[in-house]
Amino acid sequence: MARVTKAVGGIAVLATLGMAAHLFAALEAQSLEAGQPTLISTVQTWNETIIDTLWALSIAFLAVAGGLTRTVGNRITIALGLVGGLAFALASATIAFTDQFDALFALGSLIGIWAVTVGVMAAARKA
Repeated sequence: MARVTKAVGGIAVLATLGMAAHLFAALEAQSLEAGQPTLISTVQTWNETIIDTLWALSIAFLAVAGGLTRTVGNRITIALGLVGGLAFALASATIAFTDQFDALFALGSLIGIWAVTVGVMAAARKA
């Protein structure tokens, strides 16, 4: 689990840096409105397609590995992290090409529920 959490942590740092592009997206709003691609919109497309997908898959992997070893959640919480992670990954990987899977972003919110659940479990375990 130490290697898994280290890898997931590294991916989370990369995803956090990638999400900084969201903060700058409004700077080129006029160009986007005119239908002209911009550097930030291009970076954002790659970010959402690759980095967001990698992050979501790493969360799904952490949920499964952590649940099976009972170090991050348990066998019951696996479903929340796995389904949420896979749904978010599929929606992110395809967002630049089709709107067909956009509804899966809502199901991806299970990642947050998984995170809160395993966090409460860890806090209760320490108490």
